[in-house]
Amino acid sequence: MVTLKTVDRLVGLLVVGLLLYGSYGWWRATQRARATDGMMGQMMSTMPGTDPIWYLFGTLVAVGVVLGVYVGSREQLANMFATSTSAGASEDDRDKEDASPSDRSPERPSAESVGESSMDSSLSERNSVLSVLPEDERRVVEPILESPGLTQVELRGRSDFSKAKVSQTVSELEDRGLIYREKQGRTYRVYPGELLKEYQS
Repeated sequence: MVTLKTVDRLVGLLVVGLLLYGSYGWWRATQRARATDGMMGQMMSTMPGTDPIWYLFGTLVAVGVVLGVYVGSREQLANMFATSTSAGASEDDRDKEDASPSDRSPERPSAESVGESSMDSSLSERNSVLSVLPEDERRVVEPILESPGLTQVELRGRSDFSKAKVSQTVSELEDRGLIYREKQGRTYRVYPGELLKEYQS
């Protein structure tokens, strides 16, 4: 993103470039004048050509114009950049507001809904906990909360994932303490961990 500091640097580079170009032009004109002065002597005064002083004068005028215009318009540029930054921030806020309900965490209950049953509030809390999980983990955790003790085979059917995906996701959730497994024969039964027990239905 372009900032005021970037524009300051660009204008500074432009000024340095103008000074270097003008100095080079002045030096070349001086060299040409010396060479022709030596060869032609008095005839040089009647020959047309650019006086080296004009290069210096033109350079100083160009640098003065660039700096004058920039200094005069710098405050407007600062306001423009501040406005575009705040507009970008408000667009981000609007994007967050427009996000689909699955992307947002549920709002806290209002004063009117305080009297709702404990089942509704625990469901709301459970949904808010699930909303922070990625989609694939949520699809594994929801059935475990609804039916603790599911086998991994049953979990595979409910989540619509492959055996490897279920196994990997369950292992990751277990490492984080969200669920735990108990071996039963050739499979595992999966239960909510300490962090999720209170959100069981």
